[in-house]
Amino acid sequence: MLKEYRAQTIIGVWGGFLFGCLGYIVSRQGASYLYFGYTMVAGGYVLMACGGYMYGRGKGHGWLVSSLGILGPLGLLILYVLRDKSALVLRKRRKEGLA
Repeated sequence: MLKEYRAQTIIGVWGGFLFGCLGYIVSRQGASYLYFGYTMVAGGYVLMACGGYMYGRGKGHGWLVSSLGILGPLGLLILYVLRDKSALVLRKRRKEGLA
């Protein structure tokens, strides 16, 4: 995995998971917290999708494959199974003089 995506992936995936779980708990506290909890769940989903996108980019895949992060945990599982192409990206960067 490319190091510039590592922190973004960790914050996005785990932060989104935590935010979604807390939103679910808050939404079950009563009618007055229902919409706030659902808003937290939606925010957690968006954060997790962004983290999944960063995970795919960190493994060296293009934007289309990295967009599997939209599927949430299933997308992360698919991205985990895919081959890591970060060595190819680093080799290309060194060849172009960017790394």
